[in-house]
Parts: sequence; structure tokens; C-alpha cells
Amino acid sequence: SNRENSAATDRYAAIGLTYGNGPLAITFLADTVNKASVTNPDVDDSFSAALAASYDFGFIKPLIGVQYFKHQDSKLGQEKVIFTPATKLSDKGEEVWSAGVLNNLEGFGINIGASAPVGNGLILGAIGYVDADDDGYTTDLSNKNLSKAYGETIDEFSGKIKLKRLVASLGYTYNLSKRTNLYTMASYQHDKYKDNDGDSVKVKTGTVFAGIRHRF
Repeated sequence: SNRENSAATDRYAAIGLTYGNGPLAITFLADTVNKASVTNPDVDDSFSAALAASYDFGFIKPLIGVQYFKHQDSKLGQEKVIFTPATKLSDKGEEVWSAGVLNNLEGFGINIGASAPVGNGLILGAIGYVDADDDGYTTDLSNKNLSKAYGETIDEFSGKIKLKRLVASLGYTYNLSKRTNLYTMASYQHDKYKDNDGDSVKVKTGTVFAGIRHRF
């Protein structure tokens, strides 16, 4: 069985620092996962470091955050990337089914956002960008009919994968009382994966949600 605090399980460690001075707030966080190495002795431990700062002007509160990461998986906790049937390959209009693992990403991310009081609540917006590389990734593309579109069939998406991700979000929270609020948020994410041969896959995702929160 997998014992806690042994090489058979992942072990997480983190350190954080916060600084506040009036309207200024700064946060730093570094963390690592000492990954289970019993079945894979060559696995690399993940590492990330992030720095964020905000300043409250009263009428608006901007925020900026930057992060560096190494040996991370593609969704920071989820090992699999699923390319849906709506994915397009190299802008040729062909649908592609594919699934694989991106678990050795190294790169950086930046996020810029702001919140502002509007009515009896807050409007919130943010835009983020990620640029990362992953070595040694290979997956088959199940759609073998690409030759119909442009005269060749791509059987494999492999080698060094470059990931570029753009995320934009906009939301609003409305205060019903001191402890209860309604909230809604819309988000759009655009991912582009590109290999050594120049083959690329784009994944576009949109999310809309709403809810109510009560603090006891």
C-alpha cells in the first residue's frame, strides 16, 4: 500500500509571504510537489513561484500576478489534456480526436485584473497569458482523413510541445446582505499546442456560471 510521507506518494510543500500597507497588498508563494518515485525513479519534482500585488484606489482595485513554473502538468493538477471533436488542426478546418499527457511543462504566466464597485456589488475582470514548453510528448491523432483537406495525413503529434494559453474573464457579484451575495462569471480560454514539425492544435473553451453564497 502507499504510505504517507514516503516515496510511494506525492508530497507537497509550500511557503508564502504577505505584505500589507494601507491600500497596497503583496503576496509571494513558492511550492513544490515531491512526486512519487517508486514506479518512476526519474520523475521530476514540480516547482512554481508566484508574485502578486494589488492596490486599492477606492473606485478601482487593479491586480497583477506573475508566475514561473517547472515540471508542471498541463492544467496544474489534472494530468490529461483532451482535444475535443471541435478542435481544429493547423487552421485547416479538420476535426481531430486526441488525448495525451503534458506533465513536464516549464514556462511563465501573467495575469492582470481589476475589480470596481458598481451598484450594490463589484464588477471583476481579468486577462491571463501562459507560455510553456513540454519535452517528449507523443500522441496519435485518430482522424486519418486529413488528406481530404490538404493532401497529407498527420499520424502523430510529437516532440517538443509549445503551449500558448490566453484566458479572459468577466464577472459581477451583487450583495443581498452583509453575508449573502449573488455572483455570475463568464470566461473564455484559447489554447494552442504546437510541435517540432509545426503541426498545431487549437482548443477553445467558454464557461458561464452563476450562484449564490452565504457566509455563516
